[in-house]
Amino acid sequence: MNGKISSAAVLGLCLVLGLSSLGWLLGGSLVRFRALERTVTVKGLSEQEQPADVAIWPLQFVVAAQQLSRFDIQPRNR
Repeated sequence: MNGKISSAAVLGLCLVLGLSSLGWLLGGSLVRFRALERTVTVKGLSEQEQPADVAIWPLQFVVAAQQLSRFDIQPRNR
């Protein structure tokens, strides 16, 4: 019976050490993961209107023609 108690104690000790090591490693990994998160918390008015001197509006110009000669002349006349 003495052999069964000592093997159970060794098994229990191994489980305790393994689980505590796992917790320590996961905790350290979580701290490092959270350190990589680059966020900014803004308190108060976070939206403000700012004056701008440049505006970029994407425009699309489409021309269709049956003949290539008309297609070549049409955009220059507009």
